[in-house]
Amino acid sequence: MQHKDKFATLAVPERSLLLNTLYDLCRTMRRVTGAYSSKVIQFNLNRCLLSGIFMLACLSTAHAQDIWDPSQEYDTGYNPSVAISGTTVVEVHNGQNNYGPMWYHVGRQNPSTGAVTWGPSYNYDNGYNPTVAISGTTVVEVHNGQLGYGPMWYHVGQVNGSTITWGPRYGFGSGYNPTIALAPYQGTIVNRDCLLAIEAHNSSSSTTANMYYKVGPVGSVSECEGGPRTNPDVIHFGPSTYYDWGWNPSVAAAPCQTSDGGTCGVTILEVHNGHSQAGAMWYHVGTWTAGSTIAWGASNNYDSGYNPRVAFANVGTCGGGAPTYLVVEVHNGSGSAGDMWSHIGFWNGGTTIYLNPAAEYDSGWNPTAAVVSTGYTVVYPVEVHDGSEDIFGTAPIPLWYHVGAYGWCIP
Repeated sequence: MQHKDKFATLAVPERSLLLNTLYDLCRTMRRVTGAYSSKVIQFNLNRCLLSGIFMLACLSTAHAQDIWDPSQEYDTGYNPSVAISGTTVVEVHNGQNNYGPMWYHVGRQNPSTGAVTWGPSYNYDNGYNPTVAISGTTVVEVHNGQLGYGPMWYHVGQVNGSTITWGPRYGFGSGYNPTIALAPYQGTIVNRDCLLAIEAHNSSSSTTANMYYKVGPVGSVSECEGGPRTNPDVIHFGPSTYYDWGWNPSVAAAPCQTSDGGTCGVTILEVHNGHSQAGAMWYHVGTWTAGSTIAWGASNNYDSGYNPRVAFANVGTCGGGAPTYLVVEVHNGSGSAGDMWSHIGFWNGGTTIYLNPAAEYDSGWNPTAAVVSTGYTVVYPVEVHDGSEDIFGTAPIPLWYHVGAYGWCIP
C-alpha cells in the first residue's frame, strides 16, 4: 500500500542548507533493523528532541510511518475498544450496532514479539458504545445504557487469568459516547499508588455539543493513602465539568514523571472531532494534580478525519534523562467505513503533541488503539476495528486487530 502524508504538525515550505543536512541525518536514522521484529522498525522522533532545531527539521520532513503488521480476525461484533497493561490485553465490544449484549476478551501479549493470544469471548452486561481501560489488574469499562443520549454506566473489574471478575454496574450521569482512561498516581500520606479514572463524554447524541469530563479515584482516597480497601469497585467521580465543544472525545492518560524521577501528577491527552461529521480533529493536553479538575491546554487542530482515538504511554528513558511518552492516534478518513489512518508521535512536556504525518494502514471502521511500555526499545501497540459498518444493527461484523512495532530508542 502506498502511504500518504496527510498532515505535518510543523511545516517548513522550503528547507535551508542546514535543514537539508538535518533531513539527511533524520533519513539515515529513520529505520532501525534488528532481531526485534520481522518487519523494518521505523525511526522515531526521540532523537529529534535533542534540540529544538533538530526536532523541527525531523518533524517537518518526517514520512508517514506504517508501523502495523497485517490484520487478523479475532471475533464478530461492533464498537470494539482495547487497552493494555503489562502483557495483559483487554478488549470489549457490542454484539451488534444496537443496544444489547456486550462482550470482552482477555489476551496475552508476547513482550518480545508483540503477538497477542486471545482468550474466549464472555458476555458481561447489556448496553452500547463500551470503552475500556486497564492499569495493573484493574479494569474499568464505561458505556451508554441505550442507543442515544441518556444514563451512562461503569464497571470496575479485576483480571483473573482469561476472565474478569466484574463489580456491580454503577450509573455516573447522563451523556453520550463515554470514554475512559486510568493512570496510577502516588498517594500524599503514604507511599502507596492510587488509581485515577478520567472520563469524557458528549452532551448530545445527535449533533455537535458541549463536551464534559469527570475525574475520580478508583476506591476511596483513604484507601489509596493507607486505609483499608473497602470499595475497590467504586469510582468516586467528581462533577461533570465542561471543557470544549465537539464530538466523539477519546482520552488517554499516563503518570507524569520529571527528568529526575519525580512525580508531577497525571498527564491526559484528549482528541475529538470538531463536528458530528468528518472534518477537523483536535487535541488537548491536560494535567491533573489533585481534586476533581484538569488544567487543560488549548485545543489544537492536527488533522482531518473521523472517529479519532488516542493511546499514550511512558515508554521509558533513552540513555538516561527525561522519559519518553509515545502517542498513537488512529481514525477513519471519512464518516463511513473505508480508509483508516494512524499518527505516531511524542509528548515531551507542555501542551503540545509532536505527531508524524498520518499513514493509511487499512480499511475498516471504528478503529481504536492501545500502547504500553515493554521495557525494551521497541513497543508493540495493538489496534482493533470493525471490518465494516453494521448499518441495520443486526449483522455479525468481523472484528480485526493489528499489532504494531515501533523502535523508539536508538542505542
